Amino acid sequence: MLVSSETNAGAYSPIANPDIPVFAVHRLVAALGFLVHLSPHLDQVVSLLEVLQAKAVLEGKLAPGGCGEKGVTSPQAKKLIQELAKDMLP
Repeated sequence: MLVSSETNAGAYSPIANPDIPVFAVHRLVAALGFLVHLSPHLDQVVSLLEVLQAKAVLEGKLAPGGCGEKGVTSPQAKKLIQELAKDMLP
């Protein structure tokens, strides 16, 4: 069944929504880290992440307003985001 573009116009994007809880961001980032670290098709995954601008989105979560008023404040989540954005993503 095809879905019209009108139905997807207001699609929810959890990683780009600044109001999602920090624990959800932490889990999404951890899943992304596992995908990048364990993928046997790393070249294809990296190309996809470049198109999706994953690095910029992750770095935006650390900025004020990116995830709550102050950005990500959890030390574990902050470290995971910084490590993934700096070392694993193009």
